[in-house]
Amino acid sequence: MIQSKNAAFISINASIRADDKTSIPLYKTYFAFDPEGLPSKEELIREATSIIAMLEELKSAPIAELYSGPAILHPGASGVFFHEIFGHRIEGHRLKSETDGQTFKEKVEEQILPEMLSVQADPTLRNFKNQDLIGYYSFDYEGVKARKVNVVENGKLQTFLMSRSPLEEIDHSNGHGRAQPGMPPVSRQSNMIVSSTETIPLDELRNGLIQECRKQGLEYGYYFVDVTGGFKQTSRFNLMLLTSPLLTFIEYI
Repeated sequence: MIQSKNAAFISINASIRADDKTSIPLYKTYFAFDPEGLPSKEELIREATSIIAMLEELKSAPIAELYSGPAILHPGASGVFFHEIFGHRIEGHRLKSETDGQTFKEKVEEQILPEMLSVQADPTLRNFKNQDLIGYYSFDYEGVKARKVNVVENGKLQTFLMSRSPLEEIDHSNGHGRAQPGMPPVSRQSNMIVSSTETIPLDELRNGLIQECRKQGLEYGYYFVDVTGGFKQTSRFNLMLLTSPLLTFIEYI
C-alpha cells in the first residue's frame, strides 16, 4: 500500500548565553498540510521578535530552586506532560517487553484516572480549531485503516493502542502501527484528545493553588506556562523524564 501526504514546516530557533554562561534555547515550530496554512511573513517576524525579547529576559532570570509542592500546568505544558507520562504507557508494543514498566498491563476496566477524564486517540482528526494536526493519517504503516480509539472512558482504561503485533488479551490492530523511516512499525500515539466533564476557570485554579500552598506551609507554588519538548523512558529500570520549563510564574503566598 502506498499513500502520500504533503506536509510543510517552518521552525524558528534562537539561543542566548545566560549570565551564568549556560545556553538558553528557544524555538517555535509551525506545521500545516499545505504551505498556504503556514503563518505569513509578518506573523513570523512578530514571533521572532517575541522570542528575542523573551531570551533577553531569560538571560538574567534567576534559576529555579528545587521544589516539591503543588503546581498548575498551562494547556501547552500539560499536553507535553500528558503525552510523555501517560501516552507512551498505553502503546501496546511496550507491554511485550519484560524490561518495560508495564504500568497499566493489568488495569483494563480499572480506574486509572479521575472519573471526569476521558482519553481518545484519533488519527482521523485532520484539523482542530483551524490548526492542522500532525497525528492525522488515513492508514497506518501496516495498511490498517485509521480509526478513533477510546482509550479511557470516565477514568477507566478500555484498551491499548495496537499495531498488528497482538497481545494476549488483544489480538487485532486498531490502526496505530506507526514507524519512522528505516524502522519496523510499532504501536504509537496519534492525535491524543483528553476531555473532562468538569472545568475550572484559571482564577479558581490559581486561588486553589494558593490555598493548598498555605495548607502545606509553603511560601509559593508554580504555574508552568510552557516547556521546550519532552522525552520519557518507560523502562522499569529508568524513570527518566526530560522536559525543560520555558516560562514559569511563581505564585507567592
